Amino acid sequence: MHLEWREPMRIGHAIIDADHKHLIDIINRFEASPDLAHAEKAARDLFQHAHNHFGREEQIQKASAYPLCTLHRIEHEELLNKLKTLIRHHFIECTPTDVETVVAEMRDLIREWFVDHVLYTDLKMKPYIDAMADRTAKV
Repeated sequence: MHLEWREPMRIGHAIIDADHKHLIDIINRFEASPDLAHAEKAARDLFQHAHNHFGREEQIQKASAYPLCTLHRIEHEELLNKLKTLIRHHFIECTPTDVETVVAEMRDLIREWFVDHVLYTDLKMKPYIDAMADRTAKV
C-alpha cells in the first residue's frame, strides 16, 4: 500500500517535514522493490536517512526546548536498532529469499514505525516548534 504525505503529518518545521516526506518516498521505493538488490538498497537508504533525520530532529528539539527530547532520542535509538537488526537478518546473515517475503516481513515494522512515530510521537513537538517560530519571528 502506497504511503502519501498528508497535511495532518505536518510538524511545522521545514526540515523535519521535508525529511518525513523523503522517508515516505524511501518506504514506497522499498515496498515496490522488484528484487532483493533494490530492496536492500532501499532498506539501507532508509536506515541512513532515518539516522541523519533523527540527528537533525533532536537538534531542533533542543532548540525548541522540547521537554521530552531525551525520551524521543531513546525511541530513535530503538527504532534504528530494530531496522539495523532487520537489515542484518534479511540481507547479511540469511540465505536470500524472494523479495516479496523480505518486503512483507519488514513492512509491518517500517509502517508501524513511520506512522506511530510521526503521527503520535513527533506531533507532540508541534506546539514547541510553533512557539520557536513565534519567538524567531519577533526577533
